Amino acid sequence: MAGVIRVLAAAAFAGATGFTGTAQQLAPPAPQSGFTHVLASRPAKQPRGALGNGFKSGWAVIYQKGTTKSPVEAVLSVYVYKTAAEAGTAYTKTCTSCTAHVIAQGVSLKFGGGSAVQAVATCRNVFASVIANGAESTTKLVHDAGFLAGVVFGRAVGLGMPSCKT
Repeated sequence: MAGVIRVLAAAAFAGATGFTGTAQQLAPPAPQSGFTHVLASRPAKQPRGALGNGFKSGWAVIYQKGTTKSPVEAVLSVYVYKTAAEAGTAYTKTCTSCTAHVIAQGVSLKFGGGSAVQAVATCRNVFASVIANGAESTTKLVHDAGFLAGVVFGRAVGLGMPSCKT
């Protein structure tokens, strides 16, 4: 009996170490994103190769702000994996040219890009990638991309994922 209780407790704890919902739940609506409009929102296909290992769900959203003549757009891809290790592999293998690496509130985040800015982030079993482009300075695009990626993890914690700080 004690062995069964230990197995059940271990299974319950293992499930509590990551996000148990869907990627769609983590994609913020326009008012939370820092952007004015959502141009498209739909399921993301399972990534190929090593990025697809452990894939549970994915969601992609295109956001826009600014004016018609000077738009700023961001593409957010959110993936929920079975384990933190699989999300970590996606983080490691995405944006290999990213040169700026930071940890903010426990979320691993890296930035890179040229005319567009890419932000890639992970915490626990959640992975987010943002590509921002438009009529803003690189500094503002980095802020937009980082903020949008950060909102994903705030939503995950708000929906029951343990804090990224631990």
